[in-house]
Amino acid sequence: MAIIDDEIQSNYVDNYKIKKIYLGSERTSSEAGPFSHSTICFLIFQEYVSVQVEYSNICILDQTERASIDHMIKALIWCEKNNVDLINLSLGSVKRADGLALRKIVNRLAAKGVIFVCSADNDNYITYPACFSNVIILYGHNAAAFRSLYGRPLQLFHFYFRLLTFVLQKSL
Repeated sequence: MAIIDDEIQSNYVDNYKIKKIYLGSERTSSEAGPFSHSTICFLIFQEYVSVQVEYSNICILDQTERASIDHMIKALIWCEKNNVDLINLSLGSVKRADGLALRKIVNRLAAKGVIFVCSADNDNYITYPACFSNVIILYGHNAAAFRSLYGRPLQLFHFYFRLLTFVLQKSL
């Protein structure tokens, strides 16, 4: 499993070996605040998934908590080269040109059976790659607006984690 985001703070994940890859600039744990976003994702994942998983944390955010489309694509290519079977991508782009650039690698990975979990934009803009039909979308706080933008069912956290546990158990 790869979490593409900021850095998972190691002081919260004692018993897990996490491979860290930096494509953005490295930030210290204190710069991320009490919990980085990827740390929260990791801890939620640990709460709901009962199988042993190999984790990769691909850090693509810079000091301003932004990521370039180039870093996002490089992270996905890294996942492809390293046979990652599940990608958690809690960020994306609202730019159509970025969506076109992402579509090729996302389609290639999805064709290989990689499961994508992507978040939608919190301000209800169409977000790439979350709007692609071959990803699982997690939404923010406005489900009605989300449904009208994406025109398909929403994935709830509990369902998502039950699905992941099932899929991961079958692949082990």
